Amino acid sequence: MDIAGLRVRITIQKNETVVDRIGNHSSAWEDFFSCWATVTMSGKSYTWFFMGSTDELVKADDSAFIPYKESADGSYTFEIPVEALDQAIVCASYSKNKDQWYPRAILFRADSLPEGAIG
Repeated sequence: MDIAGLRVRITIQKNETVVDRIGNHSSAWEDFFSCWATVTMSGKSYTWFFMGSTDELVKADDSAFIPYKESADGSYTFEIPVEALDQAIVCASYSKNKDQWYPRAILFRADSLPEGAIG
């Protein structure tokens, strides 16, 4: 996978003051939104992506599988959901060459984003 090929615009969580039932205040990170990342593969053997484990994919509906899109330069790309930074995303990728699903985990590191990418 070509990590440089990831194109992301991410603002995932916001910090809020939370008040519990007896009036104590604390700071908590709350989910704000999720976005999509485009993953560019270095080859053309992977043709499907699944967001979940290989155990989950055997029970999944066909609509859960993400097909590749061929970019202008001929590379295969996948648009995948990103719900948080610095948290592994469990997924699987299908190799047409091996006719097999492979378990994967993708991590989008906050410290790898360019300065100013997080608003």
